[in-house]
Amino acid sequence: MISGLRGYWRYQSTDDLEARTGAFAASAPDRMVVVVVEPARNGIRELQAQSSGEIRSLALLVLVAMIVARGISGFVVRQIPERPLLHGFRAEDDPSAPEGTAGSPPPERFHSVLSELQPLLQALRARADVLVNLRESFRRSERQRHRLEEEVGRLNIIDPLTGCFNRRELYRRLDHELRLSGREERELSFLCLEIDHLRHIHDSYGEPVSAEVLRRIALELRNRSRATDFLCRLGPEQFGLLLPACDAVSAGKVASMLSDVVRSLEIRHERSILAVTLSVGVASLQSHRDDPDALIKRAQSALYRAKAEGRDRVVIA
Repeated sequence: MISGLRGYWRYQSTDDLEARTGAFAASAPDRMVVVVVEPARNGIRELQAQSSGEIRSLALLVLVAMIVARGISGFVVRQIPERPLLHGFRAEDDPSAPEGTAGSPPPERFHSVLSELQPLLQALRARADVLVNLRESFRRSERQRHRLEEEVGRLNIIDPLTGCFNRRELYRRLDHELRLSGREERELSFLCLEIDHLRHIHDSYGEPVSAEVLRRIALELRNRSRATDFLCRLGPEQFGLLLPACDAVSAGKVASMLSDVVRSLEIRHERSILAVTLSVGVASLQSHRDDPDALIKRAQSALYRAKAEGRDRVVIA
């Protein structure tokens, strides 16, 4: 049994991923590090090999059971006389039969057959028990493999620190929403939110405190969003929030509300209370020919303007 999944993953930076695949180069101008989770292929292959071995063992036991059954049937046929025992049996056919026993088979012959069959029947029952146990073991392995595959699929699209979706899943969802907006001619907006001075918090208080700040803000953003909204982590300090059926004015109001919520947070560290603010860039769909990169870049450009103007503010592209 696999007790945990911690040892089954390895992590890469965006720079390493870009070096091998060229992915996300156009959409990460500041080349910030993004955590990418890769699936535990070795664990799945291990379970598949185990399942294949159990299937081969099951087939072998079935073959053995067929051979044993065939041997039993041959033995029984050899023990039964050629003449019928229950119809037309005559005492003169068996010189050892006592008088007055015509019409009935000798009981000692059947007793001998049953006594010799008993070990074979017990062996067959034992093989049947082994088959049942092996089948249950195979089913447990299959269930475990399915659970592991589901966990791998989930970790492939989830940021492990904040629990938000990652950048890869954002592009998939954004592409879907753009096609839907073009088909239904509805609005679509995107917010790029960055935690102000998170690096200063990390340098002053340490990595556990900065990680707690990220988790708290991710939780607040998730709780204040609609069920149809899509929250993801864009980078070490950035989040993205996709707002379907939302124009620029409504998206600006959402951004201001989220900024106020984060500003009012009380994140305690020992005897200190950390003041945390957000800079937010807002971009909306300009035409139904927009692609994901264009929408994200406009939101990030508005975010950089918000930071240049003093942070803790919302700028609409």
